Amino acid sequence: MSMYLPLKVNPLRNWSYKKLKMYRKCPFSVRLKYIERIPEPDPDPKYDAKRQRGIMLHEKLAEAINRGAPVPKEAEHFEDVALALRAKGAVAELEEFFDRQWNPVEGWDNAWVQVIKDVRLRTPEFSLVGDWKSGRKHGNEMDHFEQMKLYAVSEWIINPGLPEYTTELYYLDQDETWSHTFKPDKLEVYLGDFERDVNTMFADLIFRPKPSKFNCQYCPYGPQRGNGRCPVGV
Repeated sequence: MSMYLPLKVNPLRNWSYKKLKMYRKCPFSVRLKYIERIPEPDPDPKYDAKRQRGIMLHEKLAEAINRGAPVPKEAEHFEDVALALRAKGAVAELEEFFDRQWNPVEGWDNAWVQVIKDVRLRTPEFSLVGDWKSGRKHGNEMDHFEQMKLYAVSEWIINPGLPEYTTELYYLDQDETWSHTFKPDKLEVYLGDFERDVNTMFADLIFRPKPSKFNCQYCPYGPQRGNGRCPVGV
């Protein structure tokens, strides 16, 4: 069947923030990547260097927190933060999988949702999820706040009963921290928002594209920096 005609069955069974973000931005990109499995072009070296730098920094910070390695110089403004998290027993680079009832499971095959946490500090009295950001904050606030909400929602469900749940974003290049504390009543609303959009994605048989200069600018299937496999990209 042509990728431009409705599906008979939607094969999607699990999600991550990245997948849901893509769907909210342009459903057709999710169909191309996760259903049609259309290969993406080789990354632009200019932009891939930034991605590789981010991966390197995350790996070094995970080593610093999990294994006592030195905090990398690129994160020197957050050395006190990293050392304090390590001293309090935080764990870095957590890839968590949960079923539809938010029970922990092993791997994608059994998962309904995947949540990756750069660093997590969880006690019977306190919950904190931290996220290292090697890119800029300006212009990404809405996207980053959605990530914060998902981190807090997952902690609220896994570790219920706390009066509040905290998420912090550490902008390494701007020497800035964005901290937000969520109350359980708000997290219940946010959980409903995520479930509504996920259920819409799982029920979609068309995955209609949403072409715009903003949506198509960095799309791997668009005509600007992609392979042009989307026929309506601008």
